[in-house]
Amino acid sequence: MNSRKKTSSIIWSDPEPLSRYGTCPKGPGIYAIGRARNELLPIEPTAEFDAYMFNWPDNLEPLYVGISESGAEGVRRRIRTHFRGRGNKKIAELVRAGKKLWFVACSGEEVVNFEALFLTAFAPGSGFIANKRSETRNFGKRLNRKIEADMRAKGIDPNCQPWLDDPDYFRDG
Repeated sequence: MNSRKKTSSIIWSDPEPLSRYGTCPKGPGIYAIGRARNELLPIEPTAEFDAYMFNWPDNLEPLYVGISESGAEGVRRRIRTHFRGRGNKKIAELVRAGKKLWFVACSGEEVVNFEALFLTAFAPGSGFIANKRSETRNFGKRLNRKIEADMRAKGIDPNCQPWLDDPDYFRDG
C-alpha cells in the first residue's frame, strides 16, 4: 500500500478484490470501489499518471469513492463494511449479486479532501455512479470544522470575527 506523509496527489494502491479488505491499511485515507470495464481483461496497476485520476488502474470502472478520517480501523473498516453489504446500497446490491468488485486506496489524513474532487470532476453518470450524497457539501463542512479548530488552537473564538477587519490576519510572518 502506497502512502505519503505530505502529498498534493494520490498514489493508489495496487487493485485488490473487495474480499481481500484485510490487505488495506488501517487509518485515515481515501478508497475507491469499482469493477472491470471489460471482464475479459485483467484489472492491473498502471505505470501511467493521469492528471485527474492519478495512477488509476487499467480496466477499473469507478463505482464508489469514500473516505475515512478515523485513525483507528479507518479505510480497512470502511472496505470491510462494504464487503459485508452494510455500506453503500449500490455496492451492497452488487456484492449480494456475487459481482466481482475491486478496491484501491491511499492512506493519509491529507488525501481525504480528494473525495470531493473526484465526485465533482466527472459529469453525472460518468464515474462513481454509486455515490449519491453531496460530497461537495460534506467537504465544506469538514473544511469549516478544520478552520474552527485551527482558530481555537490560536486562541480565537470562531464565532467572533475580528479577522474580518484585519486583512493581514492570515498572512504568515
